[in-house]
Amino acid sequence: MKVYNLLIALMLSMSLFSSCACEEDTATDESAVIRLSLGTGATKTNAALPADNGGTVGTNEGKINTVCVGIFDSSDYLLTLHEYTYSGDESILTTTRAKQIVVAANVPTGQFKDVSTRSGFLAKVQSLAYTSSANGLTDANKTNANSQTLTALPMSAQLTLSSTLSSTTTTNQSLTLSRVVSRVVLKSFTVDFGSTVPFSGATFVPKEIFMYNVNDRYQWTGTTSSSATNLSGEITSGVAGSLVASSSSNTAYLSSGLLTMTGAAGTKTYLSTTDNPYFFYVFPHNATTPTKLVIKGIYYPKGGSEATGEVMYYPIIINHSQTGTTITDTDNKQYQDGAAYSKDSQLAANTTYNLSVTIQGRGVTDVTQDITPSSATVTMTVASWTPITYTNSFTSKKAYIGNYYYNDGSWGSVVSPTDGRTTIGIVFSNTTSTADQAKGWTHGYAMALTNAASNITWASSSYGNTVEFGSSNYINTTARMMADMEGYTYSQTILKKETTNGKLSSFSTDYPAFYYALNYGTASIGGTQYQAPISTNNSGWYLLSIGQWYSIIKNLGGVTGGLSVNYGSRGYWSSISSTTASNINNYLSKVSGSEQINWTFSSSDCNLDWCSSEWSSGVACIIDVGSSNSLALDYVDKTFIYTASKARSAIAF
Repeated sequence: MKVYNLLIALMLSMSLFSSCACEEDTATDESAVIRLSLGTGATKTNAALPADNGGTVGTNEGKINTVCVGIFDSSDYLLTLHEYTYSGDESILTTTRAKQIVVAANVPTGQFKDVSTRSGFLAKVQSLAYTSSANGLTDANKTNANSQTLTALPMSAQLTLSSTLSSTTTTNQSLTLSRVVSRVVLKSFTVDFGSTVPFSGATFVPKEIFMYNVNDRYQWTGTTSSSATNLSGEITSGVAGSLVASSSSNTAYLSSGLLTMTGAAGTKTYLSTTDNPYFFYVFPHNATTPTKLVIKGIYYPKGGSEATGEVMYYPIIINHSQTGTTITDTDNKQYQDGAAYSKDSQLAANTTYNLSVTIQGRGVTDVTQDITPSSATVTMTVASWTPITYTNSFTSKKAYIGNYYYNDGSWGSVVSPTDGRTTIGIVFSNTTSTADQAKGWTHGYAMALTNAASNITWASSSYGNTVEFGSSNYINTTARMMADMEGYTYSQTILKKETTNGKLSSFSTDYPAFYYALNYGTASIGGTQYQAPISTNNSGWYLLSIGQWYSIIKNLGGVTGGLSVNYGSRGYWSSISSTTASNINNYLSKVSGSEQINWTFSSSDCNLDWCSSEWSSGVACIIDVGSSNSLALDYVDKTFIYTASKARSAIAF
């Protein structure tokens, strides 16, 4: 009997203690009932996703499985914590001191069991992996690719009561739940390398679509948790022709898995708005480490194969403002061509980002890299309750002075890329002539790494006094020399002449400078390692014009001063030839096997570089090294020859 009384006393004291932990003043507290009605807000989407757009409670993206309600007083202390399985309106017993209501839906049971304040409730962490279940109660399916479901999206709502609750009347409250995830949709995906870009005839075979830099932890305050990790959903590994998919990755739910996509015949369209799109749910994220949708696959140039291609990534930054982009925000204000945009690269909750992607060029070889604007065209529509429109039309990738031109027709700042490409030229101009632009060569010019020949003439004595391009095309003033960029046209005119006249067998002696420049990159001239790219749109090698040599001197040689003009309208610079050559050689010397420029004066061996430009019937333009370290835009007889009479090729792309 004594033991029994003692137990009763302990139980009473524990009960009083428990009551005091949740209530400030039990003497004035009265019971009250809140009848809670929950709804979900619609999210805009395309027709391939659920037609109700998440606005119908109980289906698709509006599915409510479990609910946890926290009710707090005016000081934000917990009064009532109520969890239930959703089946409709719910009556919740609380107190008349209730002031704040916080609701979380589709969360694991017991997630909020130890909270005592509103801030503690909001500080709880939700894991994105639970979107891989049917009801949001488990993350067991996170190792399965493409396992996120429509029906497990975490949602929340908050409400401040406008009046004091009554102890005699049930108070009805309606709350609209908002999804705390963003949705990223690849609704159409096309490969179109076109015919006027450096990738004509290339092929890209998609193997995986995944999310990168995904915030995997969310606090109900609407912020990224301090325990968050930036996830990559990538699960494929291996090399071209033998990519495989892992099934054990804890981030597989953010991947499509290994794809077996096939394009529609003749269109190279892999997804369209009439197909089921690929889509992922991710937590909101900031611009510091922007979230990307990544298309991974095998790229190979014309004549190649999937087995021997390269693994390429096309990472698309979501909601990114840049050149060629127009964003219309919720206030109907537009941000164009990379204008400052306060939401740049940020993801918002309950917002869908719909992408249409067209692959147009080489991607990148590492998922951490950003895609170059030439590689994809992206049209993006961003929508929430208030529509936002986002269109992105990338402009062509710009070539920069000093870039390396590679054997596949691409270019970049790396001397020796790790993906197998090799350097065959140095970019000396990122503008091309009107005639070359009409042929699709809009990015620039590159000079060859080595001379095509030395100790040669422009023409033989048989053609040493022949008008080749018409007297109206004589490049016979300094101004015309600087502006003349038609090396390709001149070279092709000579080639056509020899072909038409059946003289190809004597081409090398009729027009040596042209013959060697045009045939550069063959086994006997330069070497096949310098062959012009065959799978991309370029001019092939040809003999530099004098204006193109002038661009090399200015752009790679670093010459800033103007030309002096001496007798005969020839332009020259004093005391610069060795310095200019050294500056050009700084680019060439970085490439193994290159042949450096030698512009040193010799009284016994005239040092000149032939140009394809014609000064007159018997005279051609040259770059000439003179005494006192001068460098001139000059001219000389077409049959003139010295050991140091050289020809170097250029290519337009």
